Amino acid sequence: MAALNDWEVAQWLIAPPHPYGRDDFERYAEIVRNDHASDFPTLFAIAIRESDELAGCMAVTPKSHAVGELGYWLARAHWRQGYANEAATAAIEAATRHPEIRRLVATIDPENEASRRVLAKAGFTLVGQTSRDQPTRRGTTGVCLYVHAAF
Repeated sequence: MAALNDWEVAQWLIAPPHPYGRDDFERYAEIVRNDHASDFPTLFAIAIRESDELAGCMAVTPKSHAVGELGYWLARAHWRQGYANEAATAAIEAATRHPEIRRLVATIDPENEASRRVLAKAGFTLVGQTSRDQPTRRGTTGVCLYVHAAF
């Protein structure tokens, strides 16, 4: 929970709530449990293999027109250690099996260099810029649009 209250993490996000409290965690944990009871889960924890410590989360959210959108956050203590790349590989594999997803995209704040690197390593290509209705906590509505090559 502390990672989601770290501005260096939270500034790039639209969801979850900020500040993030115990009740928010309990609600999200229930959503994840229900998601994993489905045939095609889309919400994933990023855990440290040695300790099972929660390092972040990754999701592939089904949208309209058979599009899935990859989103994630990672605690600052675990940046630049390959966790986001490993999780992205697993989430993309899950997306390929999802019957409602035929195209996989990701949108990021243009200034989020770390996410640019993660997406490039995961096989995404920058295709342009677009805007979204809801801004990040930084107030950004303009985003870079990435598409995954395997879709």
